[in-house]
Amino acid sequence: MRAHWPGLPYDMTKGALDVMTKCMALDLADFGIRVNCLGPGPIHRGRTSDHPHAQPLLERVPLRTFGTPLDIAAAVAFLASPDAEFITGQILYVDGGLTVQLTPRGQPI
Repeated sequence: MRAHWPGLPYDMTKGALDVMTKCMALDLADFGIRVNCLGPGPIHRGRTSDHPHAQPLLERVPLRTFGTPLDIAAAVAFLASPDAEFITGQILYVDGGLTVQLTPRGQPI
């Protein structure tokens, strides 16, 4: 997670969710309860591709596509499954690589 300008309220609450997830994971571990968080990226919701900001946003996503509600559902199903029984206190970003890229392709740093 990086800061955005002007993004104080948004970025502050995202950071709070990150720390809250970690704190809750520690507090509830003795009870066998796992706590994780999902960090969704841009998700296609019907007319998303018609929005004027859609193309500039896609240029920042390394996979060059919007996610779908099914992508998010699959991540939630995984975290709730026995396959994730040793995962707690994590943020799973389902964002097409958006959070790992500093600047869009072709732009100088």
